[in-house]
Amino acid sequence: MRTPWLVYAGIAAGFLPLLAVLLFWRRPRGAAAWILGWAVVLIAEDALAVLLAELNRNNHWLNYVAMPTNSALVLWALSLWQTHPAPRRAMRIAIPIYLLVWTLVVATVENPRTFSTAAQPLAGLLGLAVAAYTLVARSLEETEGLTRQDWFWTCGGLTLYFGIMSTVGPLAALLGGNLALLARAYELKSVVDVVAFLAIARGITCRTQARPSGVSSSPASSPSALSSSLSALR
Repeated sequence: MRTPWLVYAGIAAGFLPLLAVLLFWRRPRGAAAWILGWAVVLIAEDALAVLLAELNRNNHWLNYVAMPTNSALVLWALSLWQTHPAPRRAMRIAIPIYLLVWTLVVATVENPRTFSTAAQPLAGLLGLAVAAYTLVARSLEETEGLTRQDWFWTCGGLTLYFGIMSTVGPLAALLGGNLALLARAYELKSVVDVVAFLAIARGITCRTQARPSGVSSSPASSPSALSSSLSALR
């Protein structure tokens, strides 16, 4: 069974933030720069995953290797968008705690040669919670138009991205023997990913309004072959 084209579209969507920065000649700063770094790590992960899939080699282990870095980058980036010290400090303290828990989960319950059923949902739920909190907290305080704010677009995109990410791993493990349903699940994830990365690209390249004191911002603001290919979409 051939890998659906939507899966490749979802992988290619990861290039949108970097492409937007290059096209609009924006130099992201603060949180936006860290988000761009996260996107670049995803690009490298996906490129290697696709290469391994084309060689009919297992690429599930890549997700386990890249996941801690990805989560740490997002947590640090979102901490820079907090307007109060308590949530900013909590997000930064959460990074080493998450890395410790993640290591224990992978070492005890995961099989790095197949879809993640615990570590990836953990990372997805953490990213979803932090992105959604930042989106809601900043929205309640914002006095200017929300659609003119970089954090609004970026946090909205991250909420979509981590929301679908937290469910696709366990679902893929459950549907592992049904390749047709597995492909449909990853096609749906790919559609959500495209929308998410469009929003993130808009966020890290938009001209933002003035920030509260102390908050960083951007400037102006075969079955096995199919399984390996699908795992390239985080």
